[in-house]
Amino acid sequence: MNKTTSAVKKSNIKILIACHTPCSLLKDRVFTPIHVGREVAEQCSKDGTSIQEYLDWMKNNTIGDNTGEHISAKNRRINELTALYWAWKNYEQLGNPDYIGLMHYRRHLCFNLENTDVPNRVGLIYNKQIDDDYIKKFHLTAEEVEKVVEQYDVVVAEKCDLEKIGTFNCYNHYLNANPSVQHIEDYDAVLKIIQEKHPEYEEAVKTYNSSQYAYFTNIFVMKRKLFEDYASWIFPIIFEAEKRIDISRYNVSEARALGYISEWLFGIWLTYLKQTKKVKILELKRTFIEDTTPEIKGFISPAFKKNNIAICFSTDQNYIPYLGVAIQSIIDNSSSRNNYDINVLYETLPVAQQKKILQMKRENISIRFISLRPYYSHLPDIFFTRSHFTKAVYNRFFISQIFKEYSKVLYLDCDLVADKDIAELYDTVLDDKYLVAAVRDYECIRWASKDKNFGISYFGNFLNLSNGLNYFQSGVLLMNIQQMRRENTCQKLFDTLERIRFPKFVDQDIFNIVCENRVLFLDARWNVEFHIPVWHRDWMQTMPVSMLYDYIESRENPWIVHYAGSKKPWHNACLEMSGYFWKYAVSSPFYHEILYDNLKGNSTTIQQIVQKPNEMVIRDAIRYTYYKLKYYFYKLLSKITFGKKRKKYKQKKKDIKARLKAVKAFFKGI
Repeated sequence: MNKTTSAVKKSNIKILIACHTPCSLLKDRVFTPIHVGREVAEQCSKDGTSIQEYLDWMKNNTIGDNTGEHISAKNRRINELTALYWAWKNYEQLGNPDYIGLMHYRRHLCFNLENTDVPNRVGLIYNKQIDDDYIKKFHLTAEEVEKVVEQYDVVVAEKCDLEKIGTFNCYNHYLNANPSVQHIEDYDAVLKIIQEKHPEYEEAVKTYNSSQYAYFTNIFVMKRKLFEDYASWIFPIIFEAEKRIDISRYNVSEARALGYISEWLFGIWLTYLKQTKKVKILELKRTFIEDTTPEIKGFISPAFKKNNIAICFSTDQNYIPYLGVAIQSIIDNSSSRNNYDINVLYETLPVAQQKKILQMKRENISIRFISLRPYYSHLPDIFFTRSHFTKAVYNRFFISQIFKEYSKVLYLDCDLVADKDIAELYDTVLDDKYLVAAVRDYECIRWASKDKNFGISYFGNFLNLSNGLNYFQSGVLLMNIQQMRRENTCQKLFDTLERIRFPKFVDQDIFNIVCENRVLFLDARWNVEFHIPVWHRDWMQTMPVSMLYDYIESRENPWIVHYAGSKKPWHNACLEMSGYFWKYAVSSPFYHEILYDNLKGNSTTIQQIVQKPNEMVIRDAIRYTYYKLKYYFYKLLSKITFGKKRKKYKQKKKDIKARLKAVKAFFKGI
């Protein structure tokens, strides 16, 4: 034997990581992510999505459970068992490992035998996300796993003490844990199958069902021979149970009965193994990942080869409906000559919310979501926020890093609408002396002119700007990406934020410092701040005369209306210039969500609205469904009654019809 060759052969171990949607992954020579239910994923996934981008991501980052001999289509009924069946029948595709295991995308075994964390009452150690610290803390590397596993026959998750969660044995737990979803007669049916097929398990069944301790979640690692024994035992039971348990009237959760029961079956099998064989078993703690957003840190290429108009938004889940309206305004004013490359930056965002936006894509409208969690994960907590501002405002700091293959990117806030083809703004020429193109911030400059002390102390002394009249609004920014990369502007933004620490206007202040004297000022119509007259009655008297008439003219013919400030048109449709927002909201997929979620139930807003000329229209819009039902009710009564009553109900029907028509006309015409 060659001296450099180890005398002891390392065990070959494969642990499948079951996942059904894009997520952060453990992946190396041991950890093997597997897409469960891939066969039916294109129909609709478990969380209600069927987005091609997500399917493509899964295909690029995981293996599927639908190759060779498989039961992938059963995933919605038997959960992660489809991965186990695939491994059993396609073992050679995993390289014929000595050990095979299963974990979940958010539940992992802790291979650090010296870990001192105390699991919660259901046996889990919660962690924010998968990152280098997490992997190091719980020894989730191939080397550490191999070091632990090869000393044992079976490695399982620690048993759960059922008394801590309000029950006293495994049978009672199935009976009472979730009776609206888990039905004890289903479990009894499976126990009867075991009695018929495997009478030798009688003692193990009694022991486990009466035990105070349970083995949940189908998480384990075991030697190949034991795995083959387990698969040969459990799947015939599952397949027979499918014939006997009628799920035709079950809802989606109830229909997963055999998936739930499989966890009890694993406990019975393990109990029998302990009773009949001499095996070395190790129990390990389990972890639980709260945020499973995939860590994709890379560079984005232009979506189109020609006439690519690069647009970037930044959002969190609170602003998704208004982002949808902003995108709708771009679509409605787009030209067929151009291709619109829309990218949305976010830190965490539910898949279901992304789906609704992605449905707005067209042949020349590309929409992509880009997670910034990997970018934030190694930065100190320096992100100061206040008022209605959230951490998402700082997402634009990363734009020059992410879009390195672009020459320009047009950044837009979510709380605006475009009333003109945005390509005309994008076509603005930026030479090397400019880092950005932007519109002056008329409100901040008005404020500084009115309050001289504020202008001097804040803009001059605190931000150290040489000319406060050049302070720009960062909600619409055309960014010179290549020049910003050459000057490492991204790092300068973060360094400046760390130095300033508490900027009053958050990221906008930082952009103004870093880009001072490097700004191409745009026509004011490209970023009309609607809120100045809303907030200030004396705005005309306090705005510098050199800017006043430009601002007034921009309001007469705005190209972008920016709903900056805390007052928003979706909270009050009667605010001046709110009509531009509602014009595009009506044709967006979020119209009803915005109308009902933000107007209904906001008593302060309703009180403000009903003082306006359109008070009845707005009031009726909020109760549109109610009045529509009343209309049909009176319509029915007008047909089945006679005389004065019929006349009365006909008039009521006519009145309500007119009110409903007025609601439609109002929101169509504003």
